Amino acid sequence: MFTLVDGDYWTVIFNKKWDQFGAFKYKEAEDILRVTVKAEKAPAFSEQLNITAGKDGVVTLLWGDNKVSFTVK
Repeated sequence: MFTLVDGDYWTVIFNKKWDQFGAFKYKEAEDILRVTVKAEKAPAFSEQLNITAGKDGVVTLLWGDNKVSFTVK
């Protein structure tokens, strides 16, 4: 998983190459899904990236003072 930040919008990228470290050998052609979502202000600052998935299919990323959520169907 990768993210691109463009102002208030984040693009969350799921790539089929699961065993790579960092983006050193990242290839856009291997992306299987890109989701663009608007970021919100997080309720609290998060030093580390936190990813949660709820039973309702909502995935939330918290990082710094950003909160990004999207629904998986």
